[in-house]
Amino acid sequence: MTIAAPVTDPEPDPVAAVPLAVIKAPPAPSGRPSLDEDPVMPPDADVADKILAEELRKGLRDATYLLRSMDGKYRLTAARVSLLALVVHAPQRVSALARELAIRVPSVTEQVICLERDGLVDRHPDPTDSRAVLVAITQFGKKILEEELEVRTRSLAHRLAGLTKEEKRSLGRGLRVLTKLIHESPSV
Repeated sequence: MTIAAPVTDPEPDPVAAVPLAVIKAPPAPSGRPSLDEDPVMPPDADVADKILAEELRKGLRDATYLLRSMDGKYRLTAARVSLLALVVHAPQRVSALARELAIRVPSVTEQVICLERDGLVDRHPDPTDSRAVLVAITQFGKKILEEELEVRTRSLAHRLAGLTKEEKRSLGRGLRVLTKLIHESPSV
């Protein structure tokens, strides 16, 4: 797919196009407590952590699906947007991109080939290792990335508009905790 011009169809409302239920823990099978049904954590921390971990995993999965559905006018996949975002400030080796994206090197290479074909990135030999290449975003790639991120931001802002002030504050607190969990917690 060559990205020469934006799709000229009338832009569909990305929010209306994706029916997504309010992210809420599903009803628990009988015998298992749910955080929505019982706001007090069970006294057994291990059980509470497992319940919370399961609900977090499901919520992150739903959030991932939501982000994947928010195509901009250039129809870049979420994976390609993520890759562009990683090289926007400095060129990166394919192996570093694979580590950061938690995917295999051949998968990154495939994405890079498509992005390069579309004029969004360039590949150059790594001056410190002749076996490696560096992936750098082009000026056109920066422009497209900005536009794609703006579409996603507007779509999320539209969804946030339906929340109460307290829900927004709660979401903000939760995001800070999630950021801490992602960046400061030890890996398994």
